[in-house]
Amino acid sequence: MAPTTTSGALADGGAEEGARKVRDVLGGAQGAERRGVLANAAGGIVVGGKARDLREGAELARESIDGGRALDKLNGLAEVSQRLGTEE
Repeated sequence: MAPTTTSGALADGGAEEGARKVRDVLGGAQGAERRGVLANAAGGIVVGGKARDLREGAELARESIDGGRALDKLNGLAEVSQRLGTEE
């Protein structure tokens, strides 16, 4: 079954709170935020042609999160963003 969540589970509390929630989820936290991340990631994975349907996309997202690859990618993106921000 594709994951479900309430609308705005990650957005509640502003940008800093949302960023903390995403890091928590990518670090292994369970709950509504994780279900929202899995649902959104599943759609992106399907649209990107890496999965046939949302169920497969959610499983690939789950594997990426549980294996630590998603958090590694986020940390790499944050590092590049910080470096680019200091070059201005």
